[in-house]
Amino acid sequence: MATAAYAVFDPESSMLRFASAGHLPPIVVSGGEARQIDTGADLPLGANGYSRFAERELSLDDGDTLVLYTDGLVERRGVPLSHGIHELLGVARRALTAEDACLLAVERLVPDTGLQDDGAIIALQNVGVPSELGMCFLADPTARAPYRAPLAARPGGQQ
Repeated sequence: MATAAYAVFDPESSMLRFASAGHLPPIVVSGGEARQIDTGADLPLGANGYSRFAERELSLDDGDTLVLYTDGLVERRGVPLSHGIHELLGVARRALTAEDACLLAVERLVPDTGLQDDGAIIALQNVGVPSELGMCFLADPTARAPYRAPLAARPGGQQ
């Protein structure tokens, strides 16, 4: 059996959709506070033949950071798992950016001797979509070509 977490973030609406298969609860950092997000009691992958996993939605305000992590980062032999998660919450609340959250977690939670299990951390910060886009181009007509498709994909974009 294995656990899994899957999330899709829409920067236009600031909505996060996620599902968890027995994975540890994600953490949201907002305004210097960190909290776990309830993912329900979904089973790990393979625990039950053809399980369905509940999809949840959450709005991330500008500046909010989502942190996903594996148990290897927070689990220690002989120590309750909740203790490791509490440590990660403390580290995450001090982070100003998604990159800070990852760097601080590795610095504070990974022992000098290394982890006893695989460890991973992913953080995403909602920085909002700017209302205006400023770009500089070379004075070369062929330099514009790579930028046409991404600009056309924006609402109201034209080629």
